Amino acid sequence: MLAPLILVAAYFASAAKPTAIRTLKTQNYNITITEYCPKPFDCNHVTYKGVSKSGKTIILHGSHIWHECPGTHDPCHPIGYQFKNAGVEYLVTEDGGLVVTQGNKTLVEEPGKWDDE
Repeated sequence: MLAPLILVAAYFASAAKPTAIRTLKTQNYNITITEYCPKPFDCNHVTYKGVSKSGKTIILHGSHIWHECPGTHDPCHPIGYQFKNAGVEYLVTEDGGLVVTQGNKTLVEEPGKWDDE
Protein backbone atom coordinates (compact mmCIF):
# COMPACT_ATOMS: atom_id res chain seq x y z
CA MET A 1 0.00 0.00 0.00
CA LEU A 2 2.91 2.35 0.65
CA ALA A 3 4.38 1.92 -2.86
CA PRO A 4 1.44 3.61 -4.70
CA LEU A 5 1.60 6.52 -2.27
CA ILE A 6 5.32 6.92 -2.90
CA LEU A 7 4.74 6.91 -6.67
CA VAL A 8 2.03 9.56 -6.38
CA ALA A 9 4.23 11.70 -4.13
CA ALA A 10 7.16 11.35 -6.55
CA TYR A 11 4.96 12.36 -9.49
CA PHE A 12 3.74 15.53 -7.78
CA ALA A 13 7.22 16.40 -6.57
CA SER A 14 8.58 16.14 -10.11
CA ALA A 15 5.63 18.09 -11.53
CA ALA A 16 6.43 20.99 -9.19
CA LYS A 17 9.82 21.55 -10.84
CA PRO A 18 9.86 23.68 -13.99
CA THR A 19 10.48 21.71 -17.16
CA ALA A 20 11.08 24.83 -19.28
CA ILE A 21 11.53 28.54 -18.67
CA ARG A 22 11.47 31.06 -21.51
CA THR A 23 11.59 34.86 -21.55
CA LEU A 24 9.97 37.04 -24.20
CA LYS A 25 10.81 40.72 -24.51
CA THR A 26 8.49 43.08 -26.38
CA GLN A 27 8.59 46.86 -26.63
CA ASN A 28 6.56 47.31 -23.43
CA TYR A 29 6.69 43.97 -21.59
CA ASN A 30 9.07 41.32 -20.26
CA ILE A 31 7.25 37.99 -20.05
CA THR A 32 8.52 34.85 -18.38
CA ILE A 33 6.81 31.61 -19.36
CA THR A 34 7.39 28.67 -17.02
CA GLU A 35 6.20 25.17 -17.93
CA TYR A 36 5.59 22.47 -15.32
CA CYS A 37 4.92 19.63 -17.73
CA PRO A 38 6.45 16.17 -17.96
CA LYS A 39 4.99 15.80 -21.51
CA PRO A 40 5.12 18.78 -23.89
CA PHE A 41 1.94 17.77 -25.76
CA ASP A 42 -0.16 17.65 -22.60
CA CYS A 43 0.84 20.84 -20.86
CA ASN A 44 -1.88 22.59 -18.89
CA HIS A 45 0.41 23.84 -16.13
CA VAL A 46 2.12 26.95 -17.45
CA THR A 47 2.63 30.28 -15.71
CA TYR A 48 2.91 33.72 -17.28
CA LYS A 49 4.67 36.46 -15.40
CA GLY A 50 4.35 39.73 -17.26
CA VAL A 51 6.16 42.87 -16.15
CA SER A 52 5.38 46.12 -17.93
CA LYS A 53 8.04 48.77 -18.51
CA SER A 54 6.15 50.84 -15.89
CA GLY A 55 6.77 48.06 -13.34
CA LYS A 56 3.28 46.52 -13.09
CA THR A 57 3.28 42.72 -12.74
CA ILE A 58 0.64 40.10 -13.52
CA ILE A 59 0.90 36.35 -12.95
CA LEU A 60 -1.45 34.04 -14.83
CA HIS A 61 -1.92 30.29 -15.22
CA GLY A 62 -2.66 28.65 -18.56
CA SER A 63 -1.56 26.08 -21.09
CA HIS A 64 0.64 25.33 -24.09
CA ILE A 65 -1.47 25.14 -27.27
CA TRP A 66 -0.77 23.13 -30.43
CA HIS A 67 -2.00 22.76 -34.02
CA GLU A 68 -3.57 19.38 -34.71
CA CYS A 69 -2.09 17.19 -37.44
CA PRO A 70 -4.32 16.93 -40.53
CA GLY A 71 -6.66 13.95 -40.30
CA THR A 72 -5.87 13.26 -36.63
CA HIS A 73 -6.31 14.84 -33.24
CA ASP A 74 -2.59 14.54 -32.52
CA PRO A 75 -0.54 17.70 -31.90
CA CYS A 76 1.80 18.61 -34.76
CA HIS A 77 3.52 21.85 -33.87
CA PRO A 78 3.14 24.44 -31.14
CA ILE A 79 1.13 27.64 -31.54
CA GLY A 80 2.17 29.17 -28.24
CA TYR A 81 0.69 29.70 -24.80
CA GLN A 82 -2.81 30.76 -23.76
CA PHE A 83 -3.85 32.41 -20.50
CA LYS A 84 -7.20 33.83 -19.37
CA ASN A 85 -8.02 36.33 -16.64
CA ALA A 86 -11.44 37.88 -15.98
CA GLY A 87 -12.56 37.86 -19.63
CA VAL A 88 -9.15 38.89 -20.97
CA GLU A 89 -7.17 36.40 -23.07
CA TYR A 90 -3.40 36.49 -23.36
CA LEU A 91 -1.74 34.67 -26.27
CA VAL A 92 2.03 34.38 -26.42
CA THR A 93 3.03 32.87 -29.76
CA GLU A 94 5.98 30.66 -30.60
CA ASP A 95 7.22 33.29 -33.05
CA GLY A 96 7.41 35.89 -30.27
CA GLY A 97 4.10 37.70 -30.47
CA LEU A 98 2.01 38.97 -27.58
CA VAL A 99 -1.71 39.45 -28.24
CA VAL A 100 -4.09 40.47 -25.46
CA THR A 101 -7.81 40.54 -26.27
CA GLN A 102 -11.08 41.13 -24.49
CA GLY A 103 -13.92 39.75 -26.55
CA ASN A 104 -13.42 41.11 -30.08
CA LYS A 105 -11.26 44.02 -28.92
CA THR A 106 -7.46 43.80 -29.19
CA LEU A 107 -5.90 45.51 -26.16
CA VAL A 108 -2.24 44.77 -26.92
CA GLU A 109 -0.48 43.40 -29.98
CA GLU A 110 3.29 43.52 -29.91
CA PRO A 111 6.05 41.54 -31.60
CA GLY A 112 8.88 40.38 -29.41
CA LYS A 113 11.96 38.26 -29.24
CA TRP A 114 12.56 35.14 -27.17
CA ASP A 115 15.78 35.19 -25.17
CA ASP A 116 16.60 31.69 -26.45
CA GLU A 117 16.66 32.80 -30.10
